[in-house]
Amino acid sequence: MIGTIKMVNLDRGFGFLKVKNQEDVHFSFRNISDSIDESELVEGNSFEFDIKPQGGGKTTALLKKKYIDPALSFFLENALNLTEEKYDDFCDYARNYAEKLKKGKVTTSMIRKVYSRIMNASDPMEIKLLRPQFAYLAGRNEKIPQLKEFMGILDQLAKKIGNQEDVNNFKKFMEAIVAYRKYVGNDK
Repeated sequence: MIGTIKMVNLDRGFGFLKVKNQEDVHFSFRNISDSIDESELVEGNSFEFDIKPQGGGKTTALLKKKYIDPALSFFLENALNLTEEKYDDFCDYARNYAEKLKKGKVTTSMIRKVYSRIMNASDPMEIKLLRPQFAYLAGRNEKIPQLKEFMGILDQLAKKIGNQEDVNNFKKFMEAIVAYRKYVGNDK
């Protein structure tokens, strides 16, 4: 199963996962795989988990590993080196990711300023100089985890940019996300 951290209490060592179409599931730091660092236990992060029975008919989640959205993995591996063979997959992932942004209440107007700056950048350093703006936008909208996740993707991709082709592909990535976000509708 996959659940997203809804609430975590670091001092007391427990939290709750939000699971699609189910009640929230309790988890304890005692029931976390060694592959998970406590710093990853923040609201908005998703984890694969199993249900572990407790006494008295109660259950708790046994967190196995951090869940990485397949779209994020695809973008991080392919967005800067798009090939003709991967372009259709890229568009499909961009559309699905735009749906996720829509559900998370991320509008194109929220990302318009950073979009404009990305599209006006002319070389790798100009993209890298936008990294603090990605952090600012994520921090300014901390109650919207999908926006924070998206800014994290932009930041990771910006770190990898090394040449002009990377810049062009980064712009194509941003343009696709904004275009599909507008396409899936209900936008401001």
